[in-house]
Amino acid sequence: MSIRAFFAVAALASLALLPGCETMSSFVREDGTLDCAALYARRCSQCHALYDPSDYTDKEWVSKVNRYGPRAGIAPDYRPALITWLQGSN
Repeated sequence: MSIRAFFAVAALASLALLPGCETMSSFVREDGTLDCAALYARRCSQCHALYDPSDYTDKEWVSKVNRYGPRAGIAPDYRPALITWLQGSN
């Protein structure tokens, strides 16, 4: 294996160790429900300290999740459940 190939493989392998690199399915429990607390903690803390759900209104959570969810790698199908969880936690 060439040195270039070695470093390419090492770089790809290291991505698995970064926060947020797990698949979205890793946040789905065995019963099929979404672990919103784990999703929020893992994905949103990549860029900032976690906010208390009471820091924002229900309407603000909709806006924030829809705006920043794509950046955090939160699949569109999971955003409504996360929003509902955040709204219910405040």
